Amino acid sequence: MYFLAVLSTSIFITEAVVMVLLSFAPQLPTAIETALDSTMLVFFVSPALYFFVFRPLAKALRDSEEMAEKVVRLSYLPEDAPDPIIEIHLKSQKIIYCNKSTVEQFPELGEYPVTNGGYAVDWNHQLFSGLRPMSEEFMLDGEAKALDVMEAVVSEDGAETYKVYDRKLRYIPQQNILRIYTVDISRQEKLAKATQNLLIEVKQIKNELESEHQEAEEVGKSLLRSQPLDGNRTASVGTEPCSKAGGDRAGFMTRTSPGGREEDWLVVFDASGHGKGAAKFQEVAIGGLLTLIGIGTSMAESLKTVNQTLEKLGTGRFLVGSVFRLMRHDEKPADLGFRWVEEFNMAQHCIFALDPDGGEAKDWGWERDETSEASLPLGLFDGGAANLKPAYRKVKSGSRIIAFTDGITEAVNPLGEPFGRERLKDLSAQTSGLNPYQSHAEIVRAVKCWVGALPENTPDEELGAVLMNDDITIAIVDVV
Repeated sequence: MYFLAVLSTSIFITEAVVMVLLSFAPQLPTAIETALDSTMLVFFVSPALYFFVFRPLAKALRDSEEMAEKVVRLSYLPEDAPDPIIEIHLKSQKIIYCNKSTVEQFPELGEYPVTNGGYAVDWNHQLFSGLRPMSEEFMLDGEAKALDVMEAVVSEDGAETYKVYDRKLRYIPQQNILRIYTVDISRQEKLAKATQNLLIEVKQIKNELESEHQEAEEVGKSLLRSQPLDGNRTASVGTEPCSKAGGDRAGFMTRTSPGGREEDWLVVFDASGHGKGAAKFQEVAIGGLLTLIGIGTSMAESLKTVNQTLEKLGTGRFLVGSVFRLMRHDEKPADLGFRWVEEFNMAQHCIFALDPDGGEAKDWGWERDETSEASLPLGLFDGGAANLKPAYRKVKSGSRIIAFTDGITEAVNPLGEPFGRERLKDLSAQTSGLNPYQSHAEIVRAVKCWVGALPENTPDEELGAVLMNDDITIAIVDVV
């Protein structure tokens, strides 16, 4: 619009002046009058276009190019660098740029941001020691330069301490600018020492955690068996520990009834919390159960007694889980091709079974006639297990029972998405053709790949580096 306005106004005024001048001239041939009109129009319009259009436009273009160069140049200057970065315009001998750290450490050099075209450079400043002769040499050569120079020792006012700055120079001949990068070597040495001390401390903590973790795992392994009494490889039970000493335990324990009959119980427990405290809590619970069933006490009465013991500890911890066994045919007869399962469930609903016919995973939906307190966690309060009774379920031979803790279903990937119960069911169904050990390994691998967002073919050594926030505990039992 500006260009159009200037052009229209210039032509209008010039043409009016030309017409007035031609009116005083004698009668001229049409061709000569037209040529004279055009010549005068060009003569008068050209200066107006130059001063009001082309000259301002050229200046705006130069300013735009200079601004673009400045933007590119300043893009290489990190504003938040911890050490001074300075630019000196050698022709005007002024500091035209400095970052925040410069004025924080050397306020005498100027202000941030630089204003009024810059500040006069003081070549006698300790930070610029020995740089003036170099800057003069750079200007004479007129070539781009990049080099490291001797260190600058800067003493602190009123103190016996000093700082040592490493300096790197860059000369930009197009703008005649000397850029100075500095690094506080003394600060880096202090930081390196502090980092070394921190690494030593972290290593000590890691060793303590590993020792605690190992101790917690040994406690669990010493109390429970990983195999049923019959010795057949019909079950796979285990816990993949998390990065902290976890509170999960799973395994078999044997009760001998007063009549001398052995009962093989599978225990899957998850204690609240982590660390050695959770491991010790498990030790008390499992050790108490082993002691009680070892003298012939029924599992129901043993669980009630353990509940009272855990509550009296006053730790504020509690225990959820399941205790179940496959009953013998002479104990509770079942139809041909079926077995009875006896189970005590303490607020743990992480059990399902794979149907041997269609391979479908179905939750164990026990129908109970006892009061709601019967399924409360152990150790929550003194009478929490007073009405605890066994539940019985008839399962097909060839079924696969899978019990687990929430460390599997609640394991999240980097997007915060949980592994989930349905994904575990699908994976269990997909691996139903494998033996319990192989299926167990595939499930643990899948959970770790999920947490680490890794492909299925990830090597075991990489999976070992995945940090879990909770134990992966699973028990797989084939009903034969």
